[in-house]
Amino acid sequence: MQYSHGVSAASGKPFSPPLLFRTVPRKNPAKTDRKEIRQGKCHKCSKWVAVEGVKDIECKVRSPPSHFYHTLTLPPGIKVKELHWWKHAASCHSQSTITGEEGVWEEDQVYKRLVEL
Repeated sequence: MQYSHGVSAASGKPFSPPLLFRTVPRKNPAKTDRKEIRQGKCHKCSKWVAVEGVKDIECKVRSPPSHFYHTLTLPPGIKVKELHWWKHAASCHSQSTITGEEGVWEEDQVYKRLVEL
């Protein structure tokens, strides 16, 4: 489930975003593949990780109104743009965050009520 919303199951907080982004050319891409791919730099391992898939396709969400199930999960073939980054973050970040990264939740009345429980 953490791959469809980007919230860590371990910490309950959103995964930290990449520190930097870059675009690099791909060698010998297929006709339907991207010629370039975006990468993000991880704050924990300092590796450049792909933040998008290689297929150059437009994703369309199709959710028939009669099938409530489809509104809760992604139908087959639907891509979550951040999926590649979230998979890396789940395996690498553990509970680490970027220095100074805090206050990810808006501390309104709902938040305060939930904290009291």
